[in-house]
Amino acid sequence: MVLIEAVGPIIYRSDPLSSDNPKEMPPSPKYPFGTNTYGRDLTSQFVNGMRSSLYVGLLTCLIALSIGTLIRVVAGVKGGILDEVLMAITNIVLSIPSILFAILLASYFQVRSIELIALLIGITDWP
Repeated sequence: MVLIEAVGPIIYRSDPLSSDNPKEMPPSPKYPFGTNTYGRDLTSQFVNGMRSSLYVGLLTCLIALSIGTLIRVVAGVKGGILDEVLMAITNIVLSIPSILFAILLASYFQVRSIELIALLIGITDWP
């Protein structure tokens, strides 16, 4: 996946938003995944969309790892009542369907960005 993301746009040069292609073409040597109803090349969309997917995954992983590590280190070092409170919070977060909670949180924001999506998924999936 990383290889496709890194060298895909260099090897397969095509605008993913261009609708100059024939509409609803089946897979062929020119269009390996075919085209959609609007005449957009699906291979180009796949190759260029891979970059966004990997970026969101990396940011989400870093956010969730940071939150989880911080909570676990504090709970382990301090112990006692703080450990019990942090583990209770962790159990509560584990019982909430994280993707539904992330969608609910996203509905309150006016701005839509890849970083916001990664932040919301990272915040809800840290346990």
